[in-house]
Amino acid sequence: MSPAAVSVRIKGLEKLQRRLDAAGRKHLSDALRKATGTSVLLVEAEAKERVPQVTRALFRSIGGTVTARGAGFRGVVKAGGEGVAYARAVEFGTKPHVIRPKRGRVLRWRSGRGFRYATKVNHPGTRAQPYMEPALRAKRPQIQRLFSDAANDVLRRVAR
Repeated sequence: MSPAAVSVRIKGLEKLQRRLDAAGRKHLSDALRKATGTSVLLVEAEAKERVPQVTRALFRSIGGTVTARGAGFRGVVKAGGEGVAYARAVEFGTKPHVIRPKRGRVLRWRSGRGFRYATKVNHPGTRAQPYMEPALRAKRPQIQRLFSDAANDVLRRVAR
């Protein structure tokens, strides 16, 4: 969702993997997976603390995944999805825009005791209420420390 990202690159990772025996590669893989998973959980929890809550649908839509990717792992935290298409608009805001009917010829919405109708609405836009990027910025030092500690632990185990 957000263009913000933390990318942790371990210089010489592929070379290190080639030099490690099978047990060392397993330690490295386990450490990277654990650090990635913990990082995802940290950002997810922080984003949930920061997200504006009206119906809690956006809050409930925030979730993370970890997948294997090449020599390492990729962690992603997303918000939105089915029924919560507005996640991006909350994070970044919207410019003024015209709302037109998708089906039919008029828009209808509840107003007071009845309904209002219009062929179009000039929406003034919405201000940004960032929650994902600030969560990532807040957790970046902790994430970097996780990966540094993981690499050091692997090197200590392999050096024995």
